[in-house]
Amino acid sequence: GGGGGQGVEGNPDKGARDGAPSLEAEKDIDFGPYMADLQRRIKRAWFPPKGNESKRLMVVFKVHRNGTMSNLRLQRSSGLAIADQAALKAVQNAAPFRQLPDGAPADVDIQFTFDYNVFKGSGSGSLRRF
Repeated sequence: GGGGGQGVEGNPDKGARDGAPSLEAEKDIDFGPYMADLQRRIKRAWFPPKGNESKRLMVVFKVHRNGTMSNLRLQRSSGLAIADQAALKAVQNAAPFRQLPDGAPADVDIQFTFDYNVFKGSGSGSLRRF
């Protein structure tokens, strides 16, 4: 006598993934309203020191999809430690931010510039993704 071979059923779809989101798709996301909201939050939390000279400094940080912030660091110092600390504290106090827009990557890197103009008596922040 002889034994019959067993047929193995193939499953070609197993483990196949639907197309991963491409960078092309990411370009279509409108970060405008999100960035405007983020800027408002940071400016509300920012209390620049009173001084007699204008200062400009830059911080960078990462915002995750759920709105949490990490990797905050000073990229360009104003030359005045108290001003640098006020800027870093503003971002810390403003976080967590809103959730990233639909279709956004898991996290985005944001660069935020603090412009402290003594003549206006107020600061303005600008930001860009990079």
